[in-house]
Order: sequence, then structure tokens, then C-alpha cells
Amino acid sequence: MNDDGQSMSFSTYLSQPEQQLDMSYKVPLLKSPLEQYYLFQGGLKRTDLNDTNADTSTLAVSRYWENSSGWQKALNLRWRLDHYTQGTVTDTTMLLYPGVSVNRTRSREE
Repeated sequence: MNDDGQSMSFSTYLSQPEQQLDMSYKVPLLKSPLEQYYLFQGGLKRTDLNDTNADTSTLAVSRYWENSSGWQKALNLRWRLDHYTQGTVTDTTMLLYPGVSVNRTRSREE
């Protein structure tokens, strides 16, 4: 985390049939850095299993809001590109899809 509250994380997964690299970058907003922020995510994945080879790339951008009642809302836009070969068939697909989420976390007082 830097002085502006921005943070970055990376994760990797390596095995014989599958390799994956993911990253995320969080940018808090000055107005309310703990409750409002942007989250940028990306990933690469390669799979080589039996007669199937696949490469997947993903990108996402999300905007989060949380208020004092504990509700967290988010809007996001995700992009995914898949290129694969299965047997003798090779194809590429691309998806672009929006999303909305609403979450609430509560704890019980004892």
C-alpha cells in the first residue's frame, strides 16, 4: 500500500496442466477512501489438458460504494477472451459483460 492508499496484489498458480497469473489494483477515492474505491483486475490463464489447449485473458473494472448501514454496492464491467484448440477445432470467443452486486455484512452483538 502506498501513501495514497492504493494497493496492488498478485497471485500465481502453477501446475503441469494449468498456469495462472492474476493481479488487482485498488484505488481509493479521496472523498471516502475506505468505503469508495475503484478495483482494476486482470488475469492470464493457460491450460493444456489431454487434447485441449486454452489461453484465457480477463480484465475487469469495478466501482465500489459502502454506506454506514453496512450495505456495499458495486458496478463492474468484465472482458474475457478465450482462444482454444480442442482436437482439430480451434476457436476464439470474446465476452464483454456488465455486473451489479449488493452485499451486506453484519455481526451479532453478544
